[in-house]
Amino acid sequence: IRSRLDKFVKAKADVMKPDMKTLMKQHGFAQLPSFLYMRPTGTVVQKISQVPRLEDEFQRDLDYVLKRERAIASAKKMLAVSPGRASTMHRLGIAYADASENQLAREQFEKVVAAGGSGKHIADASYRMAMLYAEEGKADKVMPLLDAVLKNDPKNRLKVADKVLLLKGKTDLENK
Repeated sequence: IRSRLDKFVKAKADVMKPDMKTLMKQHGFAQLPSFLYMRPTGTVVQKISQVPRLEDEFQRDLDYVLKRERAIASAKKMLAVSPGRASTMHRLGIAYADASENQLAREQFEKVVAAGGSGKHIADASYRMAMLYAEEGKADKVMPLLDAVLKNDPKNRLKVADKVLLLKGKTDLENK
């Protein structure tokens, strides 16, 4: 565990201070110790509040966070080498999505779609953007993206089924 933790910048918080109580409440921490993994930007990468934790569970949590961060770093390096490739932008978008960086993921997927062309990268980027918009309840943005999925990858039955479900969701949203 110590070798894994050495890969993080650590900070302790005095939970008796009002601003720390607010932070704990904001992130749903009810007990101590709790762990909040953040990027320098303040984005929460992972939070752990189930204590006590077994050592192997804690190691898996750390490995998971590190794996996601390495995937983002790797995709950024690839993008620096070949900045215009849709497949590279797509890979970075997936890495961001896996890390729950939805805004950054959407920006990458938008770049993939804006690059034009056809095929599975365009279809998948359109699909992932549609799912992000669906989570936000933006049905008006979902349907055109799902149409692009069907155009670029018509054989993908799962995405066709998702379109049917989202159509129902769109109807539900419009009826509210």
